[in-house]
Order: sequence, then structure tokens, then C-alpha cells
Amino acid sequence: MLKERSRKFIHIIIGIIFLLILQFFGRHTLEITLFAGILAGLMAMHLVIRSHRLPFVSWFIDNFEREGVRTPGFGSAWYAFGILMASVAISDPSLLAAAICVLAFGDSFSTIFGQGGKIHIPYNPHKTLEGSAAFFLGSLSAYLFIGPAAIPLAIVCAIVESLPLPLDDNITIPAAAILVFYFFPI
Repeated sequence: MLKERSRKFIHIIIGIIFLLILQFFGRHTLEITLFAGILAGLMAMHLVIRSHRLPFVSWFIDNFEREGVRTPGFGSAWYAFGILMASVAISDPSLLAAAICVLAFGDSFSTIFGQGGKIHIPYNPHKTLEGSAAFFLGSLSAYLFIGPAAIPLAIVCAIVESLPLPLDDNITIPAAAILVFYFFPI
């Protein structure tokens, strides 16, 4: 449980870094950073899978990766890809920042506060009502960028995160944010 919480704090810190890059250097620089990070990460994943020990990467995997994953670093790759996908689809920097907030804070809060939850969601016994409520509250950080429109965004993304979908939530959450902004322009 402690390892998972540590992972989610890193999830938040990386999200904040992406927000800072977006705010100070713009969307184009964010996209280049994400693309370069994905390429470097995929190369590192390839080497790790082939039993190479890379100093920082191996330490990170040893200390923060989930137990029993098929491919080390896969979740991190999806996280960067999800934000890159949002950046390509959402041109407005405020909306993009809101989508990053939902992924960084909402998703992390759902795990941090939902792991000890007692009320399981009927359609997904792996998720709790407490986790979904924490997701919603964490996602309201998007309010800083889009005001009251953060409320429907947080509701829709919390529902999507709670669904038993076969895709990684680092993809489904940004996809949900993209659809919210597409169907309900702000």
C-alpha cells in the first residue's frame, strides 16, 4: 500500500512538472518533452526487459513499480502518452491544463484515499465510492484553469475512472476529458 501511495505522489509531481512546462514554455515544448520522454522510456523499458540494469531506471523500478507487472514502466509510458494525446487534441492551454490536473490529481487522489475505502462500487468491486469521491475532489484542481466547468469535467472523468474498462486509466481519463471538451465546448 505504501509503494502504491509513493507511486501516486510521483504521479502528482510529474503532473505538476508537465503543468509548469505548459505554463512557462507552451504546448509545443510540452509535446516535444512528452515525445522525447516516451522514446527514452521505451528504449529504457526495452533494455530492462532484456535484463540490463540501468542505474536510475532500475532503482525507480525496484522502488516504485507495481509487483507482478508484465512490462516495467508501462504505466509511466501510458501516463506520458495520455497527456501527449490530450495535448494533440486540445489546443487551448487552459483546457489542456485542466485535463492534466484531472489525470495528475484526480487519479492519484482516488488511489491514495480510496485504497482503504469500505463502500465498493457495484459495477466494479475493485473501486470504492471513497476513491471516486476523492477522484472528483482532486479533479476540482482544474477549477484553477477553467472555473466552474471543472465540475462537469470532474464528474464525467470520475465516472470513467470507476468503470471496469480494459484500457489503462492513464489513457481513458485524458480521452474522457477530450470528449467532454469536444461535446461541451467551454
